[in-house]
Amino acid sequence: MKIIKNLFFFFLGFLGTSMAESKQVVFNGATSLRDMTLPSIDTSGAFKGKRLIIEKDAHIKGACSLKHCTVALLDVKGSLSINHSKVDQLLVHGTCKAEDLSVAKTCQVHGAVQFKKVCILGKTTIFGACEMNESMLYDLEWSGEKLILRDTNIKNILVKKPSNGKIQKIILEEKTIIDGSIIFEDEKGEVEAGETTEIKGNIIKGSQAPQEKLGDKNKPKTSNWFSAVAAWFTDFWK
Repeated sequence: MKIIKNLFFFFLGFLGTSMAESKQVVFNGATSLRDMTLPSIDTSGAFKGKRLIIEKDAHIKGACSLKHCTVALLDVKGSLSINHSKVDQLLVHGTCKAEDLSVAKTCQVHGAVQFKKVCILGKTTIFGACEMNESMLYDLEWSGEKLILRDTNIKNILVKKPSNGKIQKIILEEKTIIDGSIIFEDEKGEVEAGETTEIKGNIIKGSQAPQEKLGDKNKPKTSNWFSAVAAWFTDFWK
């Protein structure tokens, strides 16, 4: 059985070498690939990838799971689960769960989001419920009912006015730091900030839930967004 499995992955590696000569590789149906370098792919069906390098575009129509992959442009129309990977640009129409992910440019998700240890250097746009842990973003544009941030550093947050008229709530927990301002387009927006969180700018239009004043010992240390990102990337690329 082990010999058959090794021959199978050898065949995939040989096939990948041949396909790399073309501009785009098309897969129809459920597909699983590993240990390959491809120029560009277009898939229809569930897709799993491990230790892949996609030099240009990856267009996935269906549920997608990626681990230890590097992709220039990742465009997924379906749910995405991605871990320990690097992407230049990310576009998802569906739910997105990411851990240990770096995005060099922009990120846009139309669906619920769960981020852990995610760093995005360009603008991030999210339409849906969102929960972030131990992450770093530059500018976030968000539209949804609830945004939860834990141990997360964000430069600025713009909250787009909801179409359903419901109250939008941002919950800041643990050592979350907003280096700039939180701007609501709708005055119904609310911010709940824990004692160890910090908002360096202003809350515009929205309101902040009352809390006890922080003592000097409990105040979070002032951080610089750019130095924090540099330290994160140094650790990520080790």
